[in-house]
Amino acid sequence: MKDSIKREQSQTGLNSAERENFGPKVKKFIEILNADAALKLLKAGKKLQGVLYIDESTGVLTYKPNNPPSKITKTDSLMGYTDFGRVTENSKFVKVYELYPKMMGVKRMSKAIDREADDVKDIIASREIIDRV
Repeated sequence: MKDSIKREQSQTGLNSAERENFGPKVKKFIEILNADAALKLLKAGKKLQGVLYIDESTGVLTYKPNNPPSKITKTDSLMGYTDFGRVTENSKFVKVYELYPKMMGVKRMSKAIDREADDVKDIIASREIIDRV
């Protein structure tokens, strides 16, 4: 048994560790498209995403960096201000932000909320009129 293993190693030039690691070490040259931009990203400490493929025309192993665009965050546009807050809108909602100090008391606060609701209605109506014109 040991003789057959030694005979196999002498014929292939591989030891058992190399067989387990899928053969001897092989060096491959990879062509990198846009290598300057890829190196800048790597030097900046960023990750580089891309596609590794064999070019049909040249038969060379090629790496094409794929830099997806950064996420664009949509911000809310300001429609107007009220006495105690603001009104904003995005593509789906109209948002009303109101902050009332506790020292106002319940009765004055409830009247202020009613006034603010009327102001918000006016802001939304005026915005619709402006958009139609």
